[in-house]
Amino acid sequence: MAGIYFHIPFCKTRCNYCDFYSTTDKNKVPELIKAELKEVDLRKNYLSNEVIETIYFGGGTPSLISPGNIEKLINTVYKNFKIDANLEITIEVNPDDINSNKIKLYNKIGVNRISVGLQSFNNEILSFINRRHDAAKSLKAIEIIKNAGYKNISVDLIYGIPNLSIKDWESTIDKTLELKIQHISAYHLSFEKGTKINSQLLKKEINQISDDESFAQYNLLCKKFKKYNFEHYEISNFSLKNFESKHNSAYWQNKKYLGIGPSAHSYDGNSRQWNVKSLNKYIESINSEKKYFLHEFLNENQKYNELILISLRTNKGLTINDLKMCFNKNIQNHFLKSVNKYLDNGKIKINNKGNYVITEKDWFISDGIISDLFITN
Repeated sequence: MAGIYFHIPFCKTRCNYCDFYSTTDKNKVPELIKAELKEVDLRKNYLSNEVIETIYFGGGTPSLISPGNIEKLINTVYKNFKIDANLEITIEVNPDDINSNKIKLYNKIGVNRISVGLQSFNNEILSFINRRHDAAKSLKAIEIIKNAGYKNISVDLIYGIPNLSIKDWESTIDKTLELKIQHISAYHLSFEKGTKINSQLLKKEINQISDDESFAQYNLLCKKFKKYNFEHYEISNFSLKNFESKHNSAYWQNKKYLGIGPSAHSYDGNSRQWNVKSLNKYIESINSEKKYFLHEFLNENQKYNELILISLRTNKGLTINDLKMCFNKNIQNHFLKSVNKYLDNGKIKINNKGNYVITEKDWFISDGIISDLFITN
């Protein structure tokens, strides 16, 4: 099984925290769709005849382009690949792009999962991070989506934002729970190089919240969603039973995926590939059939590091069998030696299935734990 990701880079405005590749030049939508259709055809053998179980439209803001263009991309996947009977098709949407007609068209063309970029129910916070919707538009968007019959809805939230109080964060969580949706992705704000918010931080126009405040917000998130029967199945993701994101779960299960569009990444089990991070260069290169990507073959140490990174992000964790099946004794011994101190201090536990799992509270500091288990030479 494998997945296909389409990057739709267009945005009306740029959020000041986002470092994903995007552009506000919407004039090139027709050219991009034509190029992405061609890329699918050029790369139809990349996944070695794997059955496609997920299609994901991310961005950017995929909801800015017409459902008709989304349909063209879905149809070309059906034309070029074997498709699983329970195909999951997700599209990311911005609340103020949503109307009844658009949602009905999504439903008609086969989109069966909607991911809504709410981020917060606090209008001051939304303004601070330069989102173009307000809380009322978020509520209206969810109402429209639910009224169209969707029963697989996800929302994105952000915490760890400067000036976000624990009280305001709790209010956003409570309002999200009131929506009675099936999935939540909640991310701690990161200050990425090249973003406006990072520039503000460097200029000392804003301050990061303290580690204690960040952890308090994370801890509240975990407790609230657990109370309402959400499973915390990955560091940033919570779902009701059987509503995990199949597409994102495939990444963490080390499955193959094909990325289409400017800046999109691909993985075939042995190598990574990433497309040029420029709309114009991507379109020009695809049309002239010139190289539009960089490529890297993974050595055994890199494959081990990748497995550690993706498996310990999840509540299923890592089994010793995963290591034995894929890696030599030296790599196995490196892990067993490196993990001991985290078993001793309780940050990693072995569950009843024999899997190595980072505890939920220590997921908050998991970057340091995971990197410490890497092979670095």
